[in-house]
Amino acid sequence: WLSYAAVAPDTADVVSAILVRELERLHKELVPPEELALAKSRLRGSLILGLESNAHRAMRLGNAALSERTILSPDAILEQVAAVDAEAVSAAVDRYRKPGNANLITVGPSR
Repeated sequence: WLSYAAVAPDTADVVSAILVRELERLHKELVPPEELALAKSRLRGSLILGLESNAHRAMRLGNAALSERTILSPDAILEQVAAVDAEAVSAAVDRYRKPGNANLITVGPSR
């Protein structure tokens, strides 16, 4: 599971705080249906558009192989995305928001 933000160095702390706040919100309440539908639509679109690029397909397969995950077909991934509900999001947030299960990486100029 991954959250990613590309921001200017002077806004990195603010954006990190927003991400943490959103995780806390999703820990306390279920993701609203419209927000979940929008996220799932974005994931489907990203996957489908990514299939048009050899580089993206190679990166997807390479990432799966490096992390020792099963390489799934695009149709299988789309089925998994469709099956995600608010309770599954809540369970993922609860699992990864624990300090021992989370990592924060900042890439950029040192301060």
